[in-house]
Amino acid sequence: MPEAVYADLSRCIACHACELACERENESARISVQVVRGLAAVPVSCRQCETPLCAAVCPGEALNYGDSGLEYDAEKCIGCRLCVLACPFGTAELRAGVVERCDLCQGKEIPACVATCPAGALFCAEAESIGGGIRTRRAEIIKKALGTPEPAGRRKNR
Repeated sequence: MPEAVYADLSRCIACHACELACERENESARISVQVVRGLAAVPVSCRQCETPLCAAVCPGEALNYGDSGLEYDAEKCIGCRLCVLACPFGTAELRAGVVERCDLCQGKEIPACVATCPAGALFCAEAESIGGGIRTRRAEIIKKALGTPEPAGRRKNR
């Protein structure tokens, strides 16, 4: 599975520097920082899915999963927006007849958002290499922001 941009939510300070860097690099931001109920900032960008729903619904086969991850061919795009509707993360956008999504700043060693993040919250990694620690912390921050109670067996004595 190819790399994608991930975030350590315990470090994100919602400064939006990643959005500005991405916009500077690509002429439009392909990452966005979503603030969940004022408690947790969640940077969201294309997950470079191994089985991308956006590609599965594309009638023109403009999106395909290849050796280097999710690939886009603008010449095959018919502008139907099905990929935008199918993306479970809401990261694909159609602008001026072209699907825009994070491509990890192809040609650069480090994506602009990762290089610019002042809090060191963003990093590139393969999903398998992230480890449970960050994913568990991220889930806990989101659950806390949404007010979701912990399962009875996991509550800590207070």
